[in-house]
Amino acid sequence: VYPILENKTICKIDVNSGETISLRKSPKKGKTIDALAEVAKLREFIPNENLRILLVFIDATEARMDGKTVRVGRKRTEKLDAIPTSINSILELRCVEDYRVLLPENLPNEFGSKDFEKLTKLHNINLHAALAFFIRTEIFSRDKRGGRSYIYTIND
Repeated sequence: VYPILENKTICKIDVNSGETISLRKSPKKGKTIDALAEVAKLREFIPNENLRILLVFIDATEARMDGKTVRVGRKRTEKLDAIPTSINSILELRCVEDYRVLLPENLPNEFGSKDFEKLTKLHNINLHAALAFFIRTEIFSRDKRGGRSYIYTIND
């Protein structure tokens, strides 16, 4: 089970009184691509028919406590806990074909690792783990070199 925070409300709490200072929605939205970095680490186990991964899309309220002032006009906060408020949907990944859901929608048929990085916003180790995952599951194939980088193709 992998929770993805689809919508997050940030609740600031006063250090002294413990009262809620402010509530606001976070601009960050969780997507299926967020699970890719974690799922990619399990690439050796994916072909196993007994493995089932659940992506649970939830709304949560994150409690934060005001901390020390770092710069003029800016305060640092300490994250306390994220409390789930609702379950929006559950996506089940059972077979290799189900993992195609993790691909970005506007991914071209042929692309380089830089293109994949821009679309997924994954970097370094997570990016290469994701590419290795899709090659291992035969969703991608690494065909030719385009200059100093590989060109990947989506298999049908």
